[in-house]
Amino acid sequence: MDNKYLIALLRAAVNDTTPDKPEKNMDWQALYRLADKHSVTAAAWYAISKLSKEDLPQEIEQAKFKKSMQIALGIESMQHYEISGVMKAFENNGIQYVPLKGWVLKELYPIPYIRTMCDVDILVNDYDIPKVEPVLSKLGFVKEGNGVNHDGYIKSGNIATEIHWDLFIQDSPYHEFFSDIMKRTVSDGKDTTKRHMTKEDFFLHMVAHIAKHFNSAGTGMRSFMDIYLYVARYGGSLDRDCVKQGLDALGLCKFAKVICDAAYVWFSDKENENRDKYNELADYILYTGTYGNKDASIISGIQKNDGNKFKYIMKRFFPKKTSMEWGFPILKKRPYLLPFCYVIRGFKCILFRRDVMRTEFRKVKEADENNIKSVEEIKRMCGLN
Repeated sequence: MDNKYLIALLRAAVNDTTPDKPEKNMDWQALYRLADKHSVTAAAWYAISKLSKEDLPQEIEQAKFKKSMQIALGIESMQHYEISGVMKAFENNGIQYVPLKGWVLKELYPIPYIRTMCDVDILVNDYDIPKVEPVLSKLGFVKEGNGVNHDGYIKSGNIATEIHWDLFIQDSPYHEFFSDIMKRTVSDGKDTTKRHMTKEDFFLHMVAHIAKHFNSAGTGMRSFMDIYLYVARYGGSLDRDCVKQGLDALGLCKFAKVICDAAYVWFSDKENENRDKYNELADYILYTGTYGNKDASIISGIQKNDGNKFKYIMKRFFPKKTSMEWGFPILKKRPYLLPFCYVIRGFKCILFRRDVMRTEFRKVKEADENNIKSVEEIKRMCGLN
């Protein structure tokens, strides 16, 4: 019941309406934990605060939600200030940039801060990457490491940004479609280097990004809130032929239909008879959390390897070169060093990640065949198998 009521609260939040009354025996602590797992405590509280006094949780439980709301408000305020400064610096240095995902989507919510994000993603041209680090360094951002398709920067321990030159890594099934995305972006005006995706490309990127997470470790309710609000705002003006061609190229026609239908069913404020239709999908989404979880990742990984646990383990020991490049950037220029990097990675795991390895081995051993089949069925329903 906590699951269903969280969806009811989020429905009220995105539509700026008063939620249904909770049951008298509502476990507010469990609901808070579930909302926190999905990074939607601020959105949940935005809805809860509209309840009548007699339906509100106890003060001690209210305090947790209120604290999360205050933190979300503070972080959004700092993010807006710092990232606006980053974008201004990019303009001053002639760096073309495209704000991505949450930075754009938060404006669709009744109040921006209820759409939380742990970092802000920005796309730039690959040839501008050498300019980025000096610019961000002057603003107090510290580079956290070299990535395969983006670099991470952080300031003051809590303001993070990811600077992308590719939206997906090269071995992603969605990489090719988005490889020239910068050429398809549109300028915000002749006096700025800021650019934005077309509405169609933004939608396609949302769908592909959700599919990427869904197919690996799972994704959370926030992604479905985003889809619901985006389609509610722009669905009528999208070029349907362009979107269909894009989804065909990405192989995500069925997936897009399922997630759009589910988002509408869960979050539309209109009376809907089909709210039980996607219960199994809702349970899976609520189980995995905002960015998925390790258990779901392991089960999904075994499922993608035809249920073969040994094959899954071998791929974990010997990941693809593109994945290895995260920890060993030298492989970009010297791919022949891959075997040596495997050895170094193995020693690092034994020395510093022994407990993590032991836990994963245990989880692989305990992975239930029924759970693997259940994930397979859910992916098949979504068109990802």
